[in-house]
Amino acid sequence: MEQFMRDDLQVMRRLAPPQLVGTWLLERQIHDFHHNRHGYASGIAEMNLAPDGSVAWLEYGDLKYDERVTQFRRLLELRQDSDDEWGVWFENGTWFHDWSATDFVHTCSPDRYAGRVRISSESSWTLTWQVSGPSKEYTLTTTYKRVS
Repeated sequence: MEQFMRDDLQVMRRLAPPQLVGTWLLERQIHDFHHNRHGYASGIAEMNLAPDGSVAWLEYGDLKYDERVTQFRRLLELRQDSDDEWGVWFENGTWFHDWSATDFVHTCSPDRYAGRVRISSESSWTLTWQVSGPSKEYTLTTTYKRVS
């Protein structure tokens, strides 16, 4: 396990946010245990380097949930702090979570979002969220594959 964590940290360093710049295909599986439903999203993630060194993370595509299909769009920002650690911020400027090879948590009371980034290679990575709260219990698993 310790070797796995060291290897994972090494890969994470190689894929620091500036190395993510480019276009990625995304596929997202949604398993809603509270309502016993499943969803699927596919689309694009564009990572663009900003003049200040941050990385804009734009996702868009189609979401199929039950029999309904709708378009989605989300903009996040990856920023580096004074300790050279990276974090993810919402479009409105509020903190979301660490960009880390370890597990991380985002609390949006009364809900809890437990996340994990796993990097398979320089061209593929996965972000998984376990979400729980009084009226929700679901898992989101998004796989990103580099296009350019």
